Amino acid sequence: MGYVFSINISITVFAVSSIVAILLFLLNERTELTSDSLLGLLSHSSLSIGLLVVGYLSYIRFDMMGLLFGDILAVTKLDILIVWVCGGLFIFILYIIWQSLLAGTVNRDIASSENMSPRRSELIYMILLSGIIAISIKIIGILLITGLLIIPAAMARNISNSPIQMILISIIVGVTSVLSGLFASLTFNTASGPSILVIALILFIISLTH
Repeated sequence: MGYVFSINISITVFAVSSIVAILLFLLNERTELTSDSLLGLLSHSSLSIGLLVVGYLSYIRFDMMGLLFGDILAVTKLDILIVWVCGGLFIFILYIIWQSLLAGTVNRDIASSENMSPRRSELIYMILLSGIIAISIKIIGILLITGLLIIPAAMARNISNSPIQMILISIIVGVTSVLSGLFASLTFNTASGPSILVIALILFIISLTH
């Protein structure tokens, strides 16, 4: 959509990702399929449809490899501003819904009885993830964003003793991976997305020795 209508790709990715997140939330409530199965179905279907549409519209020209695997040179000043503004907003919203989100993870029924609205918090959280994907797509790439979301959390789970500690460690690992990966990308002229994920993978392997 962004390339077809000449709109900033971060905006269109956020819009489409939010729609997918809402569909995932609704389908998860109404079907017996697992969240992983539904996510794989929706995400890969959306990606395939998008690539088919772009391939059919021959007048559209874009860097496919940069879109799939990230290209730090494609990042503009507007993208950087969006990252800072949206990042701060996402942290603030997550702080507001944190107690409800954590309680719903432990036991949704108990959380609902305490008027914490865990379902609403889960939907908000999924939309926040959509926003994170949207603002990260130029740096990380479509295919590797999932890895950056999963690997820091997986490492934090190996070495943390509480949910708060897990969040803090995930943030540290994520920031370290991004900064180190971008430095490696600029130094060795490699794609930014894979460079970031390789650093994150190395940190995860180190955590296995803990």
